[in-house]
Amino acid sequence: MVVVALTIAMLIVYSSIPCRVARDELAFSSVKPLIVSTLSGYAVGFSFNLTNLSSCEVEVGSLHVNLREAFYWDGSREALGSSEFQSLSKTLNPQESTTISYMLDSIFVNRPVKLSIAIDVDVTGSGMIVVFDGELVVPME
Repeated sequence: MVVVALTIAMLIVYSSIPCRVARDELAFSSVKPLIVSTLSGYAVGFSFNLTNLSSCEVEVGSLHVNLREAFYWDGSREALGSSEFQSLSKTLNPQESTTISYMLDSIFVNRPVKLSIAIDVDVTGSGMIVVFDGELVVPME
């Protein structure tokens, strides 16, 4: 009887301890850019897959994007220095995957060929995790 009570108590205590997921327990696919021609210019976005390789449930709270610079076909550059945020509130069970897609708020008058960008996700219990940080080549339409 005592053993059963101790086992139940341990299960309750263990289940109340938050499960911490390390960066290497999350798998990110490469970031796939996309571009859409609009009446006022070009909308640029991206998508990537996120897979929870851990044995814990993972809560992805938000997406943070730091858009630093746009590069154009004629060699010109445009300093942007903007940050964007999107609430995600996605829960991933162990071994589950999801696709995260995002369109930037900025509309580009000229078609960019690449963007200097940083993309992070906020994982509850693990903090901000870098998905991509560098130059993202924008495909031809």
